[in-house]
Amino acid sequence: MCRWTGLFLLAAAFAANGQEVCSDSVTEASLPAAQAAEGQTLLLAGKGRLALDLGKSAETIAHLPEMLIVKFADGATLSHRWMAPSELREDQSSDLPFVDFIRLVFRKDVSDAPSADRAEADAVWRAMVSGCIDARHYRLAGTDLFTYSQTRAGGERYHAFLILDDDLVHYLDVLGSESLADALLAGLRIRDRAGP
Repeated sequence: MCRWTGLFLLAAAFAANGQEVCSDSVTEASLPAAQAAEGQTLLLAGKGRLALDLGKSAETIAHLPEMLIVKFADGATLSHRWMAPSELREDQSSDLPFVDFIRLVFRKDVSDAPSADRAEADAVWRAMVSGCIDARHYRLAGTDLFTYSQTRAGGERYHAFLILDDDLVHYLDVLGSESLADALLAGLRIRDRAGP
């Protein structure tokens, strides 16, 4: 009997957390209105020549060859790195480009994707939505941006951005508020050819 009471309390705690939308689909969305750049800017390597304005409260706390970690004045954090296929894929022998696999995970059709890749992407998606996520798809000048947000067990908001830039997958994770995630999305832009 005690075991079931604990399970019930755990389920109630998760339900109390979740004032978020649980969905098994990806919403097509428009990026928030761009704002004037203030503070640090993260320049994303790749053919898309993307830049992410971090705002004036951003403070770089670690810049390694593989990762950048930023802390904001309110304690929120952002990390950026390139995602490797081995982090998400079980089948490393597939010929499907990793960016197309990400598209499959986020429910986009990739016409020539083999059924094994589709099945693997479906399994990844099912694992993601079991955590009650709000997934979105944005486009910026031909670049796909997939995001998902969820509330973690401790009540903090988590946001993941997967930016598909040619054959690179930029992975940003943000532990912070909805307003910070929206501000970061609004700060994503194409770099000027003349400058950074």
